[in-house]
Amino acid sequence: MDNEAREANTATRLSHTGRHVPALVTSLPSLAHIPAERRWREPPHSPSLTADGGARLSVSMWSGRIDRAALEVQADLADLPYTVSYAVRCTNLSLSIAGRSVIDGDVVPGTIVLTGPALPNARAIYREDYAILRAFVSPATVTECYEDISGRPADPSMELFGPQEADDKVLRHLMTSLMRAFADDAAPSRLFLDSLSISFAAHLIGRYHLKQEHSPKRKLSPLTPWRLNRAKAFIDAHLQQPIALADLSAAAGLSRMHFAAQFKASTGMSPHMYFLQCRVHASKRLLLDPERSIRDVAISVGFKSETHFINVFRRLVGEAPGRWRRAVP
Repeated sequence: MDNEAREANTATRLSHTGRHVPALVTSLPSLAHIPAERRWREPPHSPSLTADGGARLSVSMWSGRIDRAALEVQADLADLPYTVSYAVRCTNLSLSIAGRSVIDGDVVPGTIVLTGPALPNARAIYREDYAILRAFVSPATVTECYEDISGRPADPSMELFGPQEADDKVLRHLMTSLMRAFADDAAPSRLFLDSLSISFAAHLIGRYHLKQEHSPKRKLSPLTPWRLNRAKAFIDAHLQQPIALADLSAAAGLSRMHFAAQFKASTGMSPHMYFLQCRVHASKRLLLDPERSIRDVAISVGFKSETHFINVFRRLVGEAPGRWRRAVP
């Protein structure tokens, strides 16, 4: 970690624990484009956490190297997003909040730590090189999702969970989905972040809400045909443009939460995945023209880069676009 980052995080140097310090992972290509935290646990300044209809999810990376002495960071903050922290590499650390130990010792990749929208007297000590991926889910999204799931207003004092280490396969899957998205493209689409923010919020509510653990789930209804057709027509008309979940839900005349869940019930896939499939389907028509380059096709159907297009095409079709084109009779 450079001097500027250390000063920004008001870190203090501690005596070394004497433990073996593994070599720093100097290259994490799948994480290279994720914004770095300039202050410990502070969400990056991004339109993704605003309440103007944009995505309600923000992502950051907290990473650094420990040469000889451990690194201590402290915070005493309120009104933060709900936070999912995911260990990308092996490390050794301790974390306490309000005087209670949350984690202390060796941490393996895939370890999940959850914290709510407050960090009273939070303190962490990093004893070995570290790389922590964080997803910040805004309280507004959690409130909106809670009201949709439960059918009643959220209590302003509602507490989803206390600070804890969590053995949660669903959260691991969501976090690795984020890593893959940043590996495919330096800036995942707003539609992807919108959809993922709802997935995070719905899972956190369903599994960790302290007061409603056994509340009955409401049956999910699909979109009515006319709403589904309007959403599909909107996607077809804006295939080359970045769109947000708020745009699609408005076209269908529903709230974001109702729309995302009902769209998946109708189609079997999230709006983001359906949008990608439409782009790939459109690209196949263009690939039939041998005069068009792969890059030209990618840009024409709305992908920001040739690499992103190839990765998505291969994932959905099973082979790269160039190979697919050569196999077409």
